Amino acid sequence: MKLLITVLLCLSAYAFTDQMMSLEELAKFDIKSVDCAKSDQISLVEKQMQQWEDLLKHQKAISHDIKILKSMEHLLSSKSNSFLEVQTQVSGKKLMKKLHKLELPLTKSQIGLVQVQLLKDQCKGLDSENPEERAQAKKELCKLLKEYVNNLNNCKKQCSNSPVTVIKIKGQIKDLEIIRDNCSSGKVNGVKVITLDGENQEYNVASDGTAEKQ
Repeated sequence: MKLLITVLLCLSAYAFTDQMMSLEELAKFDIKSVDCAKSDQISLVEKQMQQWEDLLKHQKAISHDIKILKSMEHLLSSKSNSFLEVQTQVSGKKLMKKLHKLELPLTKSQIGLVQVQLLKDQCKGLDSENPEERAQAKKELCKLLKEYVNNLNNCKKQCSNSPVTVIKIKGQIKDLEIIRDNCSSGKVNGVKVITLDGENQEYNVASDGTAEKQ
């Protein structure tokens, strides 16, 4: 698990990628691996827990967003096959309107917000007067859309097949918050954690910041 955390630290705090912690890894996450000396570690793990919580709560939104992104892919590919140059110019403003209909970036953990911003930047390039810039923007858009759809399909599959519940993740987030608060206050004595599913757990926080379940 410590190796997993090291890998995760190399990712963005908004790590909505194929490399984000899977639901299975999340279920097996050991709270005692948290190190107070690495506050970015706690923030990153907490962020991914919050994202999975939102993904489980908003599974319909996953399918909704996939549909919108695929419609953008279809629009770009169909225009690319046109024989008329004037028809190959896809309006960036039109695609921007579609991006505003995405639901997951509006969740509490803002799932995919960074990806949406990247897409918006490329949409602006579609309206450039420079043909080369338009072509490059279209190419990059197709690449980003494909990656985004693949990530959402991956998450959709995990949410459908995993036994992990929203309640369990909420409990893990609560545990992590308590450990983080005690790291900030410098407490090294036992901490009583009451998870949202009603399960009481005791942790010992050592002087080096690590926490171990009793």
